[in-house]
Amino acid sequence: MREDVTPELLVCTALVRGDLVDGCTSSVLLGPDERYPMAHTDAHARRLDEVQFTLWEGPGPEAVDRGVPRWVADVRDSRQWPLLGDALAGSPVRGMVALPLLTPVGPVGLFTAYRRRPGRFAPSDVASLVAFADAVATLALGRIDADRDGPLPRPQVGVAVGRVMAHHQLDAEDALSMLRAYAFRTGRTVMQVAGDLTSGRSAPADLDDGRR
Repeated sequence: MREDVTPELLVCTALVRGDLVDGCTSSVLLGPDERYPMAHTDAHARRLDEVQFTLWEGPGPEAVDRGVPRWVADVRDSRQWPLLGDALAGSPVRGMVALPLLTPVGPVGLFTAYRRRPGRFAPSDVASLVAFADAVATLALGRIDADRDGPLPRPQVGVAVGRVMAHHQLDAEDALSMLRAYAFRTGRTVMQVAGDLTSGRSAPADLDDGRR
């Protein structure tokens, strides 16, 4: 099933149409280099997801690492995540919520929603967003445990990490760190760098000094 017609996208689109938030995104996360994007309602949601994964900084990574929700009145003004704030300087993303996709077998991913205006989320908004995240979590678990929704897309980042590991004789964690550092130096996302590595447009050796 294509990403633009996934069940997760239908859930996210319903949330946006209800005017509770301006955009949302969800991804299955099976490891530090295994991110499977399932839905992005717009380009700003996609960039928010990709930038957080590239920097591994922000409400999303904290929600994943701690297994608890993160609610932010204005992500661009937060001093906790200066790199993320800089990366979102030209973005309309302000208020934000990041919810880990929790299932009976453990966390399986991340659900993120944003508003174009800053401000805290009301308790009723929180309850609604948690309900939507629970629905997305159920869908994500179905993708992992069953075939009804089709296979997960091939993780380009995981393939790229493998190539960097082989070329530079690194473990997976250090190879992913090298990818992230290169992406940061060149003003790109990890997904863009991984796409170049897996397509042959660049080689693992290019990551040594940050030159394309």
